[in-house]
Amino acid sequence: MKRNKVFPAWALSTAMLVLLAACGGAKEKQDGDATDGSPIEVSQTPAQQQAVPAISLWDGLPIRTIPADNGKYKTSANLGEKLTYLGVEQQDTVNKRARMYVSVRLADGTEGWALKDLVIINNQVGVLLAPTTIYKRPDLMARDEEAIFAPMQVIGVLEQQEDWLKVKGKRPGGTWFTSGWIKADALSTDQKDLAVAIFARKALDEKEDSKKISELQKIMDNADFAGSRVATMVADSLTRLTTAALPVVKEIDPNEAATEIGSAVQQGAENTEEEAAEEQQ
Repeated sequence: MKRNKVFPAWALSTAMLVLLAACGGAKEKQDGDATDGSPIEVSQTPAQQQAVPAISLWDGLPIRTIPADNGKYKTSANLGEKLTYLGVEQQDTVNKRARMYVSVRLADGTEGWALKDLVIINNQVGVLLAPTTIYKRPDLMARDEEAIFAPMQVIGVLEQQEDWLKVKGKRPGGTWFTSGWIKADALSTDQKDLAVAIFARKALDEKEDSKKISELQKIMDNADFAGSRVATMVADSLTRLTTAALPVVKEIDPNEAATEIGSAVQQGAENTEEEAAEEQQ
C-alpha cells in the first residue's frame, strides 16, 4: 500500500520563511504613464504611515498618476485646499532632481501623487494678520534681518515650540518658499480668515485696478465671509484703490477765482455796452 508522505512541521516553516524572504527581497515596480505616453518604471520604496489630514500650500498643486515629475497630470489642488495624506511617500528616481512625492486623496475621492514640499501634513495652514518678523531660531535674539512676512500672507506650520511656530510660505513676488520662526499669536487659523486672505491675494494680483476693485468688492459682498478679521484689510485695500481711481479735482485758489470772476463781469459789461451802441445805430 502506497503511503502519503508527511513533511515535518519544521520543514514547512522553513519553506514558508524562505518564500517570504524571496518575495520581500524582490524589487517592486510600479507602472505608469509619462507625459509622452510611454510607460515608465519607478522604484518602489514607500514609507508607510497612517492616513492623516493634509493641506495644499501651493495654488494649482499638480496631482499626478505616478510619483514622478513627468507623470501624467490628473488634476490640481488650490492653495489652502484640504487633502488626505494616505501614508505613502516615494522618491522620483526617474528624473534628476529625485524629489519626494506623497500619495494624497482629494475631497471628491480623487487619488494621486503630489510633491511633498508643497503639502503640509498633519498640521495647520493659516494667515498673518499683520507684518510679521521672521526669526532664524525660536529666540528673539535670532531675528532674520529684513525678513518679514506681509499681512494676509498664507503660511504653513511645520512644528511648534511653546509660543513659537516654525513656518514656511511663498511671499508676494517670490518664486519659492521662505521659512523661519514666528510668534504663534501672529497667525490666524480661522477658516474665514484663510479663505478671505487667499481670495484677496488673487484679487490684488490682477493687473488692472478696475479688476482688482471688482474682485475685492465680491469678497466684501459675500455674506459667508462676515466677521472675518481679514475683511477689514480687504476693505482698506478697496478704499485705497477706489480713491485712487477717482478723477483728480483741481483745487481753486480763492484769489484766482476772484480775478476770473472779475474778468468775466467786466467782459460781460463790455459786451452789453457794445450791444447797446449797435441798437442806437
